[in-house]
Amino acid sequence: MLKEEKINALAQMFRSEAYEFEIENFIKANAKDDDDAKDITEKAKEIVLQEKLKHLPKRNLMIFSAWTIGVIISFYLFYSIIPYQDVIGYTTLLSIIGALVVCFFILHAYAYYGTWTVDFLKVLDKPNIQYSFAIIFLIPCFILAFLFSEKFDYAENELLQSSKIQTIGTVISGNSTEYKRVLHGGTGMKTNKVNVKFVTKEGKEFIITKEIDGYNYSRKFYKGLEVDVIYSKNNPKNMQLINLESLPELPVDFDNIYPH
Repeated sequence: MLKEEKINALAQMFRSEAYEFEIENFIKANAKDDDDAKDITEKAKEIVLQEKLKHLPKRNLMIFSAWTIGVIISFYLFYSIIPYQDVIGYTTLLSIIGALVVCFFILHAYAYYGTWTVDFLKVLDKPNIQYSFAIIFLIPCFILAFLFSEKFDYAENELLQSSKIQTIGTVISGNSTEYKRVLHGGTGMKTNKVNVKFVTKEGKEFIITKEIDGYNYSRKFYKGLEVDVIYSKNNPKNMQLINLESLPELPVDFDNIYPH
């Protein structure tokens, strides 16, 4: 077998991703000495590399660009479009989904970054993405989820203020939930919620649950209390309690101080 034929045959083995032991056996069987083996190997690799450089840089750059565009589009959707679609009740879920989607695109864009260079293509055709490596994206995901959540809250308030209608609501029930500290014991966070019933201008009745700070809950709220309410005419579920500071304090011995 001529040397050129050996080089082409070895290049074909590299193309077909033959097993390493098969390549080593071929070189041992066809090389005259170590220098000849090195020369055959380098020339075969150079042939394969030049073939790769005809199309792989463009392909990998296009794939990287596609993932990067995915990052931009998904971020834009979850930050600038979806929050303004009146998605009351789903904001936490959508914030988490948005963060995961954006991080998924970021992971792949990061993996494909630089895969169009000669140094990379000498070793691999494309990145070998290890999804266990995605754990390093947990912190960016948490940050994105928080950012999206804040944006959903801001958009919710914007939508409410742009189409608000004021009416009177009635407290029909409430509850206070205390979360114990896991590590050190004792009292942890406490949340207070009241259920408020109101009727829209169209005569439709809604009961909405709102979170109340501890002072207002314990000193001002009780079952049957009438409160000022604003709601969005486009989506009455988007509602806020207003003028809470003007509510009178209840006497300490008031029988129905908690709106159970």
